[in-house]
Amino acid sequence: YFFEEWLPREVKRQKRTGGTIAFAMLDVDGLKKVNDEKGHVAGDRVLGRFAQAVLENIRGGDIAVRFGGDEVLLAFPGEGEESAWKVLERIARSLGDLSFSFGVSVWDGRGEPEEAIREADHRMYREKRKKQGNSENPSVSSLSVIG
Repeated sequence: YFFEEWLPREVKRQKRTGGTIAFAMLDVDGLKKVNDEKGHVAGDRVLGRFAQAVLENIRGGDIAVRFGGDEVLLAFPGEGEESAWKVLERIARSLGDLSFSFGVSVWDGRGEPEEAIREADHRMYREKRKKQGNSENPSVSSLSVIG
């Protein structure tokens, strides 16, 4: 509910100032396995740890919302891709061994911001599939550019 009210207001503000909004879609890796093998209480603890790391590493003007299932959408008003990457790196460092997949996209004032959100979601799922195909299942501490 909050996000649906925030986004149109922020889009108008960014259009007035010629700004952008960077979006990052995040999803904890292996959460289903934790829930299946250790129970939903353990899964909830993982999500709590993840949420805490996200909230401790975003700026006051940034937005973090649950976006369907266990995905988290971050919005960085007035920022570009580089700023989003810096935040994601801080989150990854603070989580240590807890891995997550993500995708980043930027709304540049053209088109609809929902298109950038869908692109971030698409990139996140592409990264998740890439990790699932890799038997080593690399942690997010070895970030690679999604492009």
